[in-house]
Amino acid sequence: LASKREALRVIGRKVLALFEMKVLGTLVVNHRKDKGSWPEKLSALKPKGETVQDKATARCFDDSWNREYLLKLLPNDNFAIVCYGADGIEGGEDANADFVITERDVRGERNNDEYEYRGS
Repeated sequence: LASKREALRVIGRKVLALFEMKVLGTLVVNHRKDKGSWPEKLSALKPKGETVQDKATARCFDDSWNREYLLKLLPNDNFAIVCYGADGIEGGEDANADFVITERDVRGERNNDEYEYRGS
């Protein structure tokens, strides 16, 4: 029973991480659209306002283990947002598995008719 609960915790953390990473990816794409370049770091996009939306968005910048997500700029005008899992290092399995989304994942979801992120 304990191992099943831990497996469910890992799945929950991954779902949360993927949602937060898509929010961050949307901010990165919007920055590119507005400024003409990718941001150097994700922390530059963190809202500092006191509205409910700003506070909710600001909570998306840290993963389930209280570490910042990593922005990697890739060739061919692409980027990746990475979460290194529980151990905080590249590679691993289960709770230590890395989660990654790319610019194409974010744009693909934004172009979906059913997608509605109120913050973009």
